[in-house]
Amino acid sequence: MKKLFAVRIWNEVVVVAEDEHDAQSIAIGSLRDVDAPSFGAHASPMKRFPEDWEPSAIPFGNDNKAERDLTIQNWIDIGAAPEYKAKP
Repeated sequence: MKKLFAVRIWNEVVVVAEDEHDAQSIAIGSLRDVDAPSFGAHASPMKRFPEDWEPSAIPFGNDNKAERDLTIQNWIDIGAAPEYKAKP
């Protein structure tokens, strides 16, 4: 059975920009141009919702047509995140 994982991805790039906000926007918009091997990644079973994610969001990795529309909450409900602890 598939499970939900929280994956932290990081990299450091250099951009030319007017200010920090512009620099962040340029960096995010340029991620397709960064070589994948230069990224670091760490996956762990999802124990909490990552920042800026909502239960109604569709997680990455739903390549099965029957699962494509399942939300994070749907996956939790069918047992894909046994380590997840809801906040009281």
